[in-house]
This record gives sequence, C-alpha cells and structure tokens, in this order.
Amino acid sequence: MIVVGVVLLLLVLAVAITLITSGNDPTSFSLLGISIDTSARNVYLLGAFSLLLAVVALFLIRRGVHRSREISKENKTLRKEVKASRKSVAAAPAAGPASDDPADRPDAAAPTGEPRAGHDTVSDHFDSTPRETPPRQ
Repeated sequence: MIVVGVVLLLLVLAVAITLITSGNDPTSFSLLGISIDTSARNVYLLGAFSLLLAVVALFLIRRGVHRSREISKENKTLRKEVKASRKSVAAAPAAGPASDDPADRPDAAAPTGEPRAGHDTVSDHFDSTPRETPPRQ
C-alpha cells in the first residue's frame, strides 16, 4: 500500500510539473454567462488549490466532530460521577461533633492559646520587620 501511494504521488508530481512548465496554451471557458480567458496552467493551479482547500475543510470537520464526541463522552462520565456522589452523600449519615462546643473538636486549639498541632502561625507567613528604603536622589 505504501509503495502504491508513493508511486501515485510521484505520478501526480510529474503531471503537475509538466502542466506548470508547458501549460501556456490559451484557454477560454464560460461560467454563469461570464467568459474567462486564461491558460491551462492557471486552470490546473486553480484546481489544485481548490482540492487543497477541500482537503483542509474535510480535515477540520473531522477534527471538530471527533472533539465534539470526546467532550460529549467526558460530560456523560462527569454526570454519572456527580449522580453517584450525590447518592453516596444522601445515603451517608451526617457526620460531625455531637455538640457545638469548639473544645469538643479534636482539632481545637489548646486552652493555653498555643497554635494547633501542624498549623502555622500568622508570623510564619508575614514578615513584620520594616524594610529599608534607599535614599532618594
């Protein structure tokens, strides 16, 4: 298959080179009542350009359909996941402390005012020392 494709490409290339180099014969054609005078070379190049645009258009359409299908599949999967998570949340009992007293929570701060274990203090994040400013000139 690859060999046949390469041979066809070489054949097309040979025809294109022949038409471009020797296609100076004047040609006239009529389109919607308008007569157009041109050369065989220009007709060939216009056809080649039209084919190129058609191939690009088909590629873009194919790519768009593929992307749309992938997005649709992803949305369907996400909807199923959301539906399953809603069911599991609705079925799970409400978990939480028995009372609203902050001291009953396991992550509550110690009564001495010390920070909770594993938590940073504000001073760890902000430097409150003044910066030196350079003198103005």
